[in-house]
Parts: sequence; structure tokens; C-alpha cells
Amino acid sequence: MDCLKNSERFFINGQWVSPSAQDQKDIINPATEKPCGRIALAHSQDVNRTIEAAHVAFETWSTTTRAERLEVLRRVVS
Repeated sequence: MDCLKNSERFFINGQWVSPSAQDQKDIINPATEKPCGRIALAHSQDVNRTIEAAHVAFETWSTTTRAERLEVLRRVVS
């Protein structure tokens, strides 16, 4: 399994966190039909944590100016 890194955690609220359950799924390389990575599967608790973090982030993001938002996007792209 060397075509993808394993992604066994989620990035929520600026941190890599463990999923609420240990369910995972193999990622299959369509060219070889062999497993090339694994991902964690999200459960409702994970989705709820993500939604809560997004709501908190939106409170701050919604108060930024257009110029501030463009600067953030420029940093992301470069």
C-alpha cells in the first residue's frame, strides 16, 4: 500500500483527531485493483464535531473583510 498515505484521523478545528470509531476502508488503485491506502470512516459523532467547529469558525470568518479573506486564500494557494 504505497500509493496513498493512510488517513486514519480527521482534521477538525485545526487539529488531527482520532475518529469516534475504528471503522476503516481500503482505497483501491483502479490501475492495479490492489489496496493502496486506508481511510477512517466518519460516524455521526465525527460529523457533529465537524459541524460544531464550522459554526464556531464561521462566527469569526463572517466578521472578516473581503481583503482579509483574499489574503487567507492567497496564502492557501501559495
